[in-house]
Formats: sequence, structure tokens, C-alpha cells
Amino acid sequence: MNGIDFFDRGWRFWPGRPCLVDGVTGAEHTYEQVGQLTLRVAGALRERGYGADGPGGKVGVLSLNDAGAYSVVLGIMRSGSTWLSINARNAGPDIGRQLAHFDCDVLFYQRAFTGSLVAIRENAPGIKEFICLEGPEGDDPGLPEWLGTTPGERVERSEEHTSELQSHHD
Repeated sequence: MNGIDFFDRGWRFWPGRPCLVDGVTGAEHTYEQVGQLTLRVAGALRERGYGADGPGGKVGVLSLNDAGAYSVVLGIMRSGSTWLSINARNAGPDIGRQLAHFDCDVLFYQRAFTGSLVAIRENAPGIKEFICLEGPEGDDPGLPEWLGTTPGERVERSEEHTSELQSHHD
């Protein structure tokens, strides 16, 4: 099972239930809220040629444990791009070398890591886009700006797949 398939099962059966909870604020994000964001992220990646429809893409998310950042990870999975897992405890130069080694195309990051960006950019010059999750940072767009008006499209599963999921749910 792909991670996004597992998520979609929860979204299908419990759209209004909590999916992710912010450990710091306690804010709950429902399956519907997270699902809509995954569609928009996937749509924006595909529009830029990073999804499964194009040559593919390798996308990293540099963040602490954060519900919004994990929603972006799910959107990366939904797009067909490859999600590059990053250990946020590593030093900026190490993160940059790792991302360069894996030919990272896009890096989403939290503002808390802006101090590492100079070293990441120096060590991973092939990264084409940097997006700050919380909003614009320097020359980098924020997630809302990067998404623009991308609506995303929900791809419905086949009847056979839906029946299979339903039988496991009952």
C-alpha cells in the first residue's frame, strides 16, 4: 500500500474526522482539509513537470514534525514525485550534499531552517525551487503563493478498489 492510498482510505470514510493534530498548538486538521491541500500540492507539482505525468521530480521537505509539512509530503506522494526524507537535525552542508546526491528538484522548508539555506544552496545548486511553508522568505515564495490558484483534482478510485476498501471497513 502506498502512503497516499492509506490516507485516501481515511479521507473516503471519515472526511470530517481529525487526520493530523499539531503537537504544539493542538490544532486538528481533518481528512478533508489535509486532502484538499494534498490535491493542490500535487496539482502544482504536476503543472511544473515534477509529477508522474512529466519526467518525475524529487522533492524534499525540511521541517520539524508539523501537520502542514506532512500534508505537503502527502501531496508529493499524490503527485507521483519522489519524496526525499531529510533529517532536520543534520547540519546545512550535510543536508545540501544529501539533496544534491539525490538530485533534488524542489525543497519545501520551514522558516526555522532559513539559517541552513545558504549552505544547502551552495551544496545543492541543482535545486530549482525553494518554497517556505509559512510564507514568503527572501526571494522564495511561501506555500500559498507557490500554489496560487491551483485547485487540484481528486482522482476517484475504480469501483473494484472502492469495494475492496469498503469490505475491509465493514
